[in-house]
Amino acid sequence: MMSSAGMLVIEECGDQVAVLFQRLDERQKRWVGGLLALMLPHGGIGKVASVAGLDEKTVARGKAELALGLKDYPDDGRVRRPGGGRPRLEKKLPTFRRNSPRSSNRKRAAIPKDATGTFEAA
Repeated sequence: MMSSAGMLVIEECGDQVAVLFQRLDERQKRWVGGLLALMLPHGGIGKVASVAGLDEKTVARGKAELALGLKDYPDDGRVRRPGGGRPRLEKKLPTFRRNSPRSSNRKRAAIPKDATGTFEAA
């Protein structure tokens, strides 16, 4: 465990830590944040969260995942687990069809033709 000297190092390198975290994906941010929090004394999660721009729950989750050895996270190149993320629109709205022709009776928004304010229908 790092002493209060470790806390000073984190504070002094805060700008570099912030730049590093901007370049990591969401899993890597959790894990690096969790690792830094493990190395700091009490209050490390909050300090890492503020320096890295993460939520404290995110850092705590990364710390917990590291404690379990990342066994639920295979190195398969994926950022999210299979099935994670937003559901496909076709699955969410079964009546939705991509590439469906627009109805001809729909009104279309007017698009400015030029800078004089003249409009033409789209």
